[in-house]
Amino acid sequence: MKVIVIGSTLAGTYAVQQIMNSHPDTEITIYEKNDNVSFINSGISMFLAGDVNELTDLFEVEPKALTDLGVTIKLKTPVLKVDAENKTIQARDLKTGETIKDTYDKLIVTTGSFPILPPIKGIDSEKVMLARSWYDAKKLADVSKDGNTVAIVGAGYIGVEIAEAYSRIGHQVILFQASGQVLRKYHDVEYSDEIVKDLEHNNVKVVLEETVTEFEDAGDKVIVKTNKGVYSANHAIVSVGSSPSSQLLNGIVDLGKSGEVLVDEYMRTSHPDILAAGDVASSYDNPAQREVYIPLGSTAVRQGTILGMNIIENRMKYIGTQASSGLQLYGVTTVTTGLTKTNAIKNGIDAEKVVMRTVYPLTTEEGTTDEDVLITLTYRKDNQRIIGGQMRSRADVSQTVNTLSVAIQNNMTLGDLAYVDQLLESSDRPFNILNFAAQFALNNEVNSNSKGK
Repeated sequence: MKVIVIGSTLAGTYAVQQIMNSHPDTEITIYEKNDNVSFINSGISMFLAGDVNELTDLFEVEPKALTDLGVTIKLKTPVLKVDAENKTIQARDLKTGETIKDTYDKLIVTTGSFPILPPIKGIDSEKVMLARSWYDAKKLADVSKDGNTVAIVGAGYIGVEIAEAYSRIGHQVILFQASGQVLRKYHDVEYSDEIVKDLEHNNVKVVLEETVTEFEDAGDKVIVKTNKGVYSANHAIVSVGSSPSSQLLNGIVDLGKSGEVLVDEYMRTSHPDILAAGDVASSYDNPAQREVYIPLGSTAVRQGTILGMNIIENRMKYIGTQASSGLQLYGVTTVTTGLTKTNAIKNGIDAEKVVMRTVYPLTTEEGTTDEDVLITLTYRKDNQRIIGGQMRSRADVSQTVNTLSVAIQNNMTLGDLAYVDQLLESSDRPFNILNFAAQFALNNEVNSNSKGK
């Protein structure tokens, strides 16, 4: 069988490795527009801060690891056209200018996503950069040596993490967010407000509810103009989100409202011989119970692997996502899974939440201490089914949220979680923190119902 893969993204490389492990006789050719494969852009901030020593460490695999499996890789060779009826693609070798025509039995599209560029005057200035590719990372690394002021537009994960990275190495940072909340897609305001406090405590000026309208070059400075004020920096970074790179399949397969390629539970598109995964594809949001566009690395890895398993026959279903994600800023871990109450309501779900502060054990070389932890559970009011949760602490609470993700995946209710069997951590902690949170929510429900009578 002959397989063509368009895009050596995270999803693409995982799909290829799975196919070659399961079906080593498969003939696979990867077409990649860049001269590198599988760059993990979420690690750019770690490189800037010095947590990752070499930029090359942010490649998931080296090309040789794939060619050793028998895969052909054509770098700097973008695909220009897909002819699904005749099962052919047309590509161009940017090194030679040659036009290439190739055939396939199965086509895998893992082209990822591209950064959204807002309509800001002067955004094409050399002092305005992105934080997406390996080339972007090299430019940002050069800027990081200057010790100057950096303006960042967009307070999503990438913007916030890069703001932290620059502040840790001595830069002045201005972080702009058009809405009144950082990370608003992922966290409730209780968490966003705490993150803002951490940023501002570490020399990051957070500017909320201001829309950047213009970048103006001024010698070695760039003037950042908003609808409310004027700011000065040496460089600016724009990171306001991404869109699926699905243009090649426009009119060939079904696309979602954000332009994502709609796939079924086996990662197949509406065309029987075309599959897709990762940032270009849709995901099934389990708590919202609908297809959505959620470009996350964890989703790309799972979808790519499952796609590879299903290349010949339907063997493994993709069971959807809770969009679990998180970050660590200045030693504090903030994690989320499922829906916030705000997002649940936007999805037409009558939801409620409880917010609880308690303590969580943190074990270090010096011993074990109790660290404050903020925990939120979001649940449906009609049946008390858990649909989301968030946690924040200096202790590592990431595995606890992973457990909560499994609870959401399996449609557990507050009652289920309140007394589900968990390891007895110690005699003074007979219940796990998730048990306590669910019990707290149940007590709130009882008190609320009593007041309503």
